Amino acid sequence: MNNQQPFLVKGYLALRRFVPSSWMVHPILWMQKTYNKVHYGDFNFARAINIEISAHCNRRCYYCPQSVDPTKPKFIEQKVWHKALERVSELDWKWGLEFHNYNEPLLNKNLEQFVRDAKQACPKAALRILSNGDLLTEKRVESLVEAGICYFSITRHPPYSEEWDKKIIALVEKYPQYIRSSTIESWGLSNRGGLVKPINQQDMSKGCRTCETGIPITLEGDYLFCCCDYHKTEKTGNVFNTSILEAWHNQKYLSARKSVRNGVPQLDICKACFNKA
Repeated sequence: MNNQQPFLVKGYLALRRFVPSSWMVHPILWMQKTYNKVHYGDFNFARAINIEISAHCNRRCYYCPQSVDPTKPKFIEQKVWHKALERVSELDWKWGLEFHNYNEPLLNKNLEQFVRDAKQACPKAALRILSNGDLLTEKRVESLVEAGICYFSITRHPPYSEEWDKKIIALVEKYPQYIRSSTIESWGLSNRGGLVKPINQQDMSKGCRTCETGIPITLEGDYLFCCCDYHKTEKTGNVFNTSILEAWHNQKYLSARKSVRNGVPQLDICKACFNKA
């Protein structure tokens, strides 16, 4: 298994063997926020970057827009992919770099090569896979870790399966430093801009910070204001003409993030999430 991980990732992986994840959340969050203020000019700068390498999923979960408007299989063009990585590398990025946006990354048979590309372009980044786990096997875990993945976040979706549970439990037990699993219906979920109606919708009364958790980069190379924007309506720039920092510090979207953080949505996509459309 690959041990050529960045220093911060090695430390994190070592701690995960002995320290409960819940104990690590707040110290890591404050470290990230402080670093982001110093290096990127914003205490609330994103803590992950998500590059949409494909646009299809094998599931149709009722709380996901794929259930009401499924995307057709499509893959990112190489010129967009490499330009997106170039933009990430400009940040000297040390946080999460992921391969999803309403897709299932493991459907991509060339995922290991994408990981190797990302590892080469952004050697300090924490490369992560967010997946439904349906296609995850021991062989795939090992090949992806060898390529550079440091973390698998596996989400348990209904309808629940005893076979799926046994498989994922076994993988978590064998690779505890790499894999964590959680059940989706234990979370507060977004209505994704009004497209779906989750049973356990998140409480928006104290504002929303979803648009600060990550920067989505689409198949077309567009930066999105928020990952809840399934139809890609609020684009803050494109990798071919705008850096990530330029897109983030766009005054319109700085204002929108501040307002939604305080519970006062400005953009239509935010108003829909707040059920104020």
